[in-house]
Amino acid sequence: MVDNIDDDCDQLEVDVKKKMDNNQQNGDVVSTEPSNEERDINADIDEQRKKYQPTRLESFFAILKSLIIRALIVYFISFLLKRNQSDNNSVSINNGNNVPKLQAVNIFENGTLFDLYIYLSEAEDFKFDDPKALIWLEQGLIYGDWYSGQNNDGSRNLQYTFTPSDKLQNNGSIYLHVYITKTGKSPNPKAGKNVYAGDYISYRRKMLNKFKKIRYQKRHNLLTGRTTASKEEIQKAKIMDQEYISHWHPNLTINLVTDQTNWMYGQI
Repeated sequence: MVDNIDDDCDQLEVDVKKKMDNNQQNGDVVSTEPSNEERDINADIDEQRKKYQPTRLESFFAILKSLIIRALIVYFISFLLKRNQSDNNSVSINNGNNVPKLQAVNIFENGTLFDLYIYLSEAEDFKFDDPKALIWLEQGLIYGDWYSGQNNDGSRNLQYTFTPSDKLQNNGSIYLHVYITKTGKSPNPKAGKNVYAGDYISYRRKMLNKFKKIRYQKRHNLLTGRTTASKEEIQKAKIMDQEYISHWHPNLTINLVTDQTNWMYGQI
């Protein structure tokens, strides 16, 4: 029994060897070990890679060159944009004529002494004809000062009472004219050449009163038979149904803007 098993094992080994030899001849089994030719080709490729690999200095110059090219591109783009903007700001077309645009600057620097003139007049275009129109004058104020005044916050207060004229009571208007000049100068052109502020004046005009439409109706409370309207309103309701009345707010605030930003005429 043992001899037969040994003979069978030898027979199996012989069969396996024959099959492996046949497979190698047919090309079914390929050896995984590289041949000498493949080793030479791989060595040549590695050598070529090492040969063409840049050094540290070459890599540094390549990065530097890329950064310089990008910086030049950004510079030329920004230069063209600034040039187009300056051309648009320098020349404008007005009735077919080229007119250079001027740059506006603040004529009052921080710390400049200035005077405040406030006039109350029924004239929309003030002419300095009535001396009594000057209701408030502050001299020696400091531009950009936030700590002076009664409340130590740079503010000033004034309470003024006046009697409205007949014209104002009959749907007239009243204006507040505010002038700011450098200290010692006057906004009045009649003050003289050496005293008149000329172009160094900041001016603002404000219409104080507003018109409100009031409706009059003949209505009474059905329960009490009384009305909340005054006697004057009851009398007016008999002859009219609505009326425009002039009124104004009792409090007015004047703010002085502190800003040193330069700007071009027509750009705001």
